[in-house]
Amino acid sequence: MEHYEGIIISKTPYQERHCISRIILRNGRKISVNFLGGMGGGKKMKSSLIQLGHGVRFSITGRLKEGESLNLSKDYKKLWSPENIRNNHRAFYQMCFYLELLDKISIGENLVNRKRFQDINQDDQGLFNVLSNGIYYLDEFVNKLNSNQNSDFGSLFALFLGKLVFHLGVSPDLENEYFSEIPLSQVKEFQLSFENGAFIDSSKVELRERTDHKGLWRLLNQAKNTKYSDFEQIKIEEVYIIHILLNYLLFQLGFEKKDFKTLEMIL
Repeated sequence: MEHYEGIIISKTPYQERHCISRIILRNGRKISVNFLGGMGGGKKMKSSLIQLGHGVRFSITGRLKEGESLNLSKDYKKLWSPENIRNNHRAFYQMCFYLELLDKISIGENLVNRKRFQDINQDDQGLFNVLSNGIYYLDEFVNKLNSNQNSDFGSLFALFLGKLVFHLGVSPDLENEYFSEIPLSQVKEFQLSFENGAFIDSSKVELRERTDHKGLWRLLNQAKNTKYSDFEQIKIEEVYIIHILLNYLLFQLGFEKKDFKTLEMIL
């Protein structure tokens, strides 16, 4: 029997004890699974193993059929869970945004096509890596917090956004100015143009719209070269920079902030 592994990105109760979930598989694609008994309970009052952000291993019950979008599973187990995130409201909402965003941008997988499943696309696989690292180090960060520490989650949030920008191929050129191709290090002031997906010389923009995004440029360079395990090295010069980065990513993906239920809880 073939087993699959992934992260739970959504969960909806179904009937009394079952739940329908969407899962990001290790190959970066998602499937929908009806976990029989996934809500727990019953005579033995079992706890639910199917929770948001949990890593699970499961097999598909019954024969896979072409065209079916909902799979059944009664054989599953928890591989890992972010135990600390649930004790911090800010961290939990941040994780939920990660899951909500990945749910919107990931592509569905067809398990019937075994060759496609086994031939893992590295571009898709990166989505799983960005998500799993984002949740793991968010959980580690919460574990290190105590009542005397400032719960600043900005560095992890910015790193997650930055990693997605690079993974999805929507990063602006960090080397040269868009129009002149002069190295950005030699440009006095420049700003990020959402429409062009590039940094442009602020002197070429109408005066009322001019601003300087060098802080964002430095942040993106950090995100590109920083491992998740070194997230504390990320320096946020101004909070507004995170908002610009988020708005830029959503613009490139065709979304708005209002499309996400959890954003207002963390911004």
